[in-house]
Amino acid sequence: MDGGKTLSVKDTELGWFVVPDDPAMVLEYRDETAWALLPIEMCQASVDKGWNRATPQELIGVLWNSGVLK
Repeated sequence: MDGGKTLSVKDTELGWFVVPDDPAMVLEYRDETAWALLPIEMCQASVDKGWNRATPQELIGVLWNSGVLK
């Protein structure tokens, strides 16, 4: 490792694993709290269904800015 941040994920079926810091890797995430606040009509009409695409480092930034990571 180069001393940068590492993204580790726990999946109920796969267990813990590290997401490689590869800019070519694209992850998808959704803010379930915000998604739940939208009217049903907006959710049904949404093309991406609230999913956002990010590289591993971008997702770490999102988690950091939202206060999930400290």
